[in-house]
Amino acid sequence: MPGNGNKGVLYNVAWFGKLAEVDVFWLGNSMKFVLVLLLVLVVISLFAGLFFMYRNKGNPSNMVNALKVRVALSILAFLIVIGGFVFGWFPRV
Repeated sequence: MPGNGNKGVLYNVAWFGKLAEVDVFWLGNSMKFVLVLLLVLVVISLFAGLFFMYRNKGNPSNMVNALKVRVALSILAFLIVIGGFVFGWFPRV
């Protein structure tokens, strides 16, 4: 029965114009792991920027690089969430 979140439940998912069966339990959990990992990396980059702000008071280049990494990781996490709902990687409960 689709939607109960049990292991082994197959969903029909459109993947590049073809219909495929996907075990959503495995795919959903791995995508959640990727998202949590990205958010942890965003927090690490945030504290790296804070460290560089206090250490290099006159040279902000390291702080700007930490900001670039943080923004890129946040955009990637946002795109994964949007793609997850569009492609069915995250099961709707």
